[in-house]
Amino acid sequence: MVQSFQLDDLDFEILLELKKSAKQSLGQLAKKLDIPKSSVYRRILKMEEKGVIAGYTVRIDFNKIGKPIIAFILISVQTTIVERTQREIALEIAKIPEIYEIHIITGEYDMIAKTRTSSVDHLGNIVVNKIRNIKGVEKTLTNVSLQNLKEEININKV
Repeated sequence: MVQSFQLDDLDFEILLELKKSAKQSLGQLAKKLDIPKSSVYRRILKMEEKGVIAGYTVRIDFNKIGKPIIAFILISVQTTIVERTQREIALEIAKIPEIYEIHIITGEYDMIAKTRTSSVDHLGNIVVNKIRNIKGVEKTLTNVSLQNLKEEININKV
């Protein structure tokens, strides 16, 4: 069971500021939040230790690096014949470099993967030659995103 960590209002403010830009200095954060740098540092360190802050990253404009195609691939698996679990199959799919997310889901399909590619041809290669060749994958349904209107990680107090 995952241990939860209670965040107070100031912790949320720090997280929101780091979400805007994790590159800003402790001094900049302290000034924005009107608290001492040492308090900001201690709170960030505690959130890192508790795993609330799991790491720092950058936001990438995928269009500018030649990966404008976003697709969601629904995957159905056959675990009884091949004697593999959904998790084992999902972990194998996760090793494909073009796969950005993989989730085991409920419903008609067993998992969903998110990918970004340079072209529809490249997407087809991933689905046909990589995902469908994994032992246990029964069928796929690929949905190409026509327009990405929002993509971000949000945090809420609620």
